[in-house]
Amino acid sequence: MAVSLINSLAPVTLTIAGGSLLTLPVVSMGFSTDIMSSMIHHSGGMSPTLVTVPGANPRITLTMPLKIAYQTFGFTPKKLTTLDAYLSHFVDAIRDSAATHNRIHLDSTNSCTALAQLVGWTVNVDGIVMANVEVVLLSSDGTKPPVLFQQDQALPVLTGTPDLHTLGPVTFDGTVYTGLAGADVTINAPINALRSDGDLYPRVAARPQNAPSLSLSHTDAETILATLGTLGLYSTSTVVYFKEYDPTTGVANRDAGTAISVTVHGRLHPSGTDAQQGAVAGTGITVMPISTDGIVFPLVVSVAASSPAE
Repeated sequence: MAVSLINSLAPVTLTIAGGSLLTLPVVSMGFSTDIMSSMIHHSGGMSPTLVTVPGANPRITLTMPLKIAYQTFGFTPKKLTTLDAYLSHFVDAIRDSAATHNRIHLDSTNSCTALAQLVGWTVNVDGIVMANVEVVLLSSDGTKPPVLFQQDQALPVLTGTPDLHTLGPVTFDGTVYTGLAGADVTINAPINALRSDGDLYPRVAARPQNAPSLSLSHTDAETILATLGTLGLYSTSTVVYFKEYDPTTGVANRDAGTAISVTVHGRLHPSGTDAQQGAVAGTGITVMPISTDGIVFPLVVSVAASSPAE
């Protein structure tokens, strides 16, 4: 009797147009077929007689450490000419050492391409900053599926450990406000994959605009509400820091030049506060960055910052 096949995660490889092949560490990979369909009723019938399938908008999502994600993709969508997401095959409870693994890959032999962009990241106290990357898959002619599936593949080799970061402090206009407990960054820049002319798959895509935001969780509601007020305020410089985990000791440190910083200017709006029995009262802070001219991206990132003392 046949048994089900067991697979798990493996590294991802890709090529940004004009660049060389990269092997990236990931903590999750998801492939979505995103098949569109409609169940058709007619003539007063109670049950459908046909399921129409106009096409699909397949996508891949990757989760990886922030530093490698930012250094690879930045804040501008990147055209990919190759993409291989591997699934490692297990035999007798262990990962097989032979070339028996599987891959979901971009059909570059038929000139299919993809657009990849960093969509945001998240971290809380004691965590690791993990970024999400979205990959929109594009067909070369609207008919050929942009991804293929292959078995009996060798896995790519990933050497070393990626740089990892955790939560640091936040400053508003140069002042540290101790008590930051979590930070989520969302780029809010959807890529519109366009289908036309009866195509089964999208051939082109566009990112018309962005509206990034930061959602902060803070444990000192008293100070935050006293500072920001009930209508919030405008900040000329808000900086959120993410401290590095020392690559040798694994301890979060404040070494100069090893932190990541995100600098913006824009509105700061506190959410208010809730107090419950046995819990510490806190507040959320929504940071809404603005651009200087509507063209320059409103987030400025440094991967060699120095985290201030709290």
